[in-house]
Amino acid sequence: MPLLPASDEVLVLRRSLVVDDLTLARLSAPLDDAEHARVARYVFAHDRRSAAVSRGSLRELLAGLLDLDPRALRFELGPQGKPSLVGGAVEFNVSHTGSWLYIAVAHRTLGVDVEGGSRTLDADELAPSVFTPGERAELSRYDDGARMLAFLRGWTRKEAYVKVLGTGLSMPLAHFSVSLGTARAVELVTHVRPAAADVHELCDLPAPPDHAAALAWERAPVPVRRIVLVDAAA
Repeated sequence: MPLLPASDEVLVLRRSLVVDDLTLARLSAPLDDAEHARVARYVFAHDRRSAAVSRGSLRELLAGLLDLDPRALRFELGPQGKPSLVGGAVEFNVSHTGSWLYIAVAHRTLGVDVEGGSRTLDADELAPSVFTPGERAELSRYDDGARMLAFLRGWTRKEAYVKVLGTGLSMPLAHFSVSLGTARAVELVTHVRPAAADVHELCDLPAPPDHAAALAWERAPVPVRRIVLVDAAA
């Protein structure tokens, strides 16, 4: 089990959502009645399994870090629907897509996002609703093979930033800019909240092939000096 992150660290757990039945049963066991009900509402079995693995992994990780029974954890939703741990011992954020789950934990507000793995996405079709004119111009400079990954890099960076703000859909992705390149440091320019670019940081996370993942965090109370990525065991 990973160690509780220090004040200048962010812990990121990465897990495949494709698990065997024994692992699914273990992760599902601590879910409360409301979580079981939400899982059951999914129409397809694949989606029900993914939802159970996601919720169970969060409980298992937080309980291990805090030395608590996974069943004892209680969650609440903020004004924009962002979940948090009752008691506020640590902050967390969760993202999953297709077959992959990312959970970020720290002693600060943060957001994580992973996208990709779908052959049905059309970067050129989606770009006008996600990117600014400048970002679309940057995207057009990539050839067909690299364009989707550039799109995914920009998309995950924007989603992670919106999640760290906790604004939900009230802040359109096309209202602020990020760089689309492969550099670890990500440039952030926000036209809606100019000061926000000075108090938040962004970086990419290692991601499976044909995916992109990004992490955003609040600079305070101390700078982040270490990001620990852990791949979950079965």
